[in-house]
Amino acid sequence: MTAPPVAALEQLLFDAVPLCVLAGPEHRLERANQRFRVAFPNRTLDGRPFREAFPELADSEVGWIL
Repeated sequence: MTAPPVAALEQLLFDAVPLCVLAGPEHRLERANQRFRVAFPNRTLDGRPFREAFPELADSEVGWIL
């Protein structure tokens, strides 16, 4: 049996659960899958720092974990 191409496996994992990719020291939302967007409707996500996209979490444990 041959292993699936990395890109196909990555896409399968990326689509499985609500997921976003954060980048840089400001934790900018670089990429979010459809499940993540459905979980957090009516928010501008792309390119925004996590603290701006989720101000209600900015001073919580989430900010510390990031």
